[in-house]
Amino acid sequence: MNKKLRIRSQKAVLNFLSNIPCINVGGCGISTLAIYRWLEKKNRLKNPKIVYLYRHSEKKHFESNQKHQGSTNQNFLKLLSVPNHVCLFNNGKYFDNNGTILLDDYKYIQHIDVETENGLQYLIDTIKAPADTWNSWFDRAEIPKIAERLNVKLF
Repeated sequence: MNKKLRIRSQKAVLNFLSNIPCINVGGCGISTLAIYRWLEKKNRLKNPKIVYLYRHSEKKHFESNQKHQGSTNQNFLKLLSVPNHVCLFNNGKYFDNNGTILLDDYKYIQHIDVETENGLQYLIDTIKAPADTWNSWFDRAEIPKIAERLNVKLF
């Protein structure tokens, strides 16, 4: 990879991801995973959690996902309810590619600890769920481009 193209700061990572069309409309899980992997590579993770956010009308989705949280059963994917948004909690802050998240917009919040609750695998399993469960506006052909540009292995 050309060293001139290498992304060197968290701000640059967020800026790069923010410029991908519809990243927060069907690609927020990918964005969260990419941010996590980049921070992991740079040894900048501190008590990380994957965070699934649900609006007031999504109580059933929240309850269903909480019930299956940490499951290693592959049938979980058939039971998955896609959250309204996915973000990362790291070093005491909630954020996505747009920066700090205001939780006031969400009624139900599901924290999944990366280390004790297999949170990263839960996110990856969610991302690998059937494409029709995610908003189709985000073009999943962007995924390998994201991995290459950030110089990380996503899956």
